[in-house]
Amino acid sequence: MRFCMYILTGIIFFSCRENERAATVHSSSVTVIAGDTALHLVNGVWYYKKEDPFTGIIKEVYPDGKIKTLQPIQSGMQQGFTETYYTNGSTESKRWYTKGEKDSLHTGWWENGNKKYEYHFSNGNYNGFSPNGIKAVK
Repeated sequence: MRFCMYILTGIIFFSCRENERAATVHSSSVTVIAGDTALHLVNGVWYYKKEDPFTGIIKEVYPDGKIKTLQPIQSGMQQGFTETYYTNGSTESKRWYTKGEKDSLHTGWWENGNKKYEYHFSNGNYNGFSPNGIKAVK
């Protein structure tokens, strides 16, 4: 019974945060290409062109121009879904961050679309089980 309550609580928690996640990724109008010399990471905080912490999306592309990574940044820290893609355009991973810390669900897929991994985080720490069913420890 206790296990069922944990599952139900988790489902409610993650479903309630879905709108927050979507809003975070799409609310930024500034996109910077990774490797831009005006973009700097200093003590874990991203800065762009000026002294204020960067808010926007850091975009990494493959040589052919296809998207490799989209990394949303808010007040200099990762915030929201960081998404990575294979060269064929299929999703490689989606990882949620809150104020620079790993949080919630981190999922990865093989290039053929099969799930590679799924991890749950809370405040930067594993929270749950690894894909092989072993209790995750820090």
